[in-house]
Amino acid sequence: MRAYGRRGVLALAAAFLAVAGCSDTPVEQPRQSPVAAASATATAEKPPITPGEAREVFNAYVATDAVNRGAGFQWYARDQVTGGRATLTMAEYDASRFPAPHRWGKPTVWVPRLAAGDRNPWFSAIAERDGRPAIVTFVGQGADWLLTSVAVLEPGQEPPAVELDADGYATPLSSTDKSVAISPTFMAPLHASVAEAGPEGIAAGLIAPGPYTTETADKIAADRKRWKGLGYDYDSIFSAGELRTFALRTTGGGALVQYSLNQSTSITNRLDKKGLGIPVPEELRGLEPSLWAQLSLKTSEMHQYATAVPPIDSTKPAVVIAHDGGVYQAKADN
Repeated sequence: MRAYGRRGVLALAAAFLAVAGCSDTPVEQPRQSPVAAASATATAEKPPITPGEAREVFNAYVATDAVNRGAGFQWYARDQVTGGRATLTMAEYDASRFPAPHRWGKPTVWVPRLAAGDRNPWFSAIAERDGRPAIVTFVGQGADWLLTSVAVLEPGQEPPAVELDADGYATPLSSTDKSVAISPTFMAPLHASVAEAGPEGIAAGLIAPGPYTTETADKIAADRKRWKGLGYDYDSIFSAGELRTFALRTTGGGALVQYSLNQSTSITNRLDKKGLGIPVPEELRGLEPSLWAQLSLKTSEMHQYATAVPPIDSTKPAVVIAHDGGVYQAKADN
């Protein structure tokens, strides 16, 4: 069923989900970099950034990030990122002093044609990262351009066909745009719903099944049943929070929508401190050194997505085409 046919219901539901699912975990806000890759200040004659300048920003980020990772410069790395990417970047350095460097290819930039003087400038690009296409987004903050999102294209998915005008600029969509099946502002909370409830959630039929939607819900249900049998309560909740959503028009009237979700998971001992204990996965040891948690184990994850949303007159569901993310905080209670 198309979203527009029940847009009033979806609007109410999405608003409820966004409020009810707000995470209590603060997202780390980085400092601004002392060195700007390009000015985010627009003049009256041109948009906040041109496609050529956007490529320079991307290349400057890639070069600096390689140096930071090789030298273990966590705090310099923090100066290059913001939003959900700041959370994930800090977790990489917390887990390993020298995070593995990435191999980046040449970018194709998608610069939205924003009005001169726009206070929230941004642009996206797609480039090979470690052999797979990745969609990245930068935001302008003062004189700086900071990386805020990365989502790696899923195997079998084609790069989105972003519509460009004669000057090479893309068309941004407003958060409430009604020309697409799901308005950008609803995408994150509806995704959160289907990731928790699967086909029983309010987003059933609006977002395609897959590893980050229905399969995630199936895993949560299976883990809840398994831990309950061992005497533990298990819960995993997704929330949209207040992180920004970015949307660009694609050919054919659809949209490429980028957004982030928090996932908070807790496993709690319902019996006593002499229970079997909760093993701390080896991949979390850089964030939580304990081998076992007797009372509870809580983890916080940041996930970043890119979703292809069809036009309003389509009967097809939205498809999550790209993702990146993982655990950024883990706490064992003994």
